[in-house]
Amino acid sequence: MKVHYKEVISNILITSFIVRIGKRQMRVFLFCHGLPDRCPTFFGYKSPLCYRCVGLILGITPVLFYHASFSDQLLTFLFVIFVSPILVDGFTQNLGLRESNNLSRLVTGFMGGLGLFFFLSILFKY
Repeated sequence: MKVHYKEVISNILITSFIVRIGKRQMRVFLFCHGLPDRCPTFFGYKSPLCYRCVGLILGITPVLFYHASFSDQLLTFLFVIFVSPILVDGFTQNLGLRESNNLSRLVTGFMGGLGLFFFLSILFKY
């Protein structure tokens, strides 16, 4: 039996569940929805990750090389400031209030990844 790793990874990345808020329901993805029109192409290959998730990965990458040694209060403030745009972008689009574009998804994903970097810097201090 031949294992198709690309399909296995893609299926793991698109795992989702439904959240109900009053009469509305919203699909929340555990990793990434992988919608083809929202996924970048690298060297002729379509990424299984969307622009927002690629931005998150790029933004969180510094945690592999650097530890932010600021006060916990400053790191918490930076976390909130940098994560807020991705939350606003994602939720307003998911609720149908507006349509985002791939550049916006990439930029807010990158900012959210930096915010996670600041949050992880707090956790890795101790």
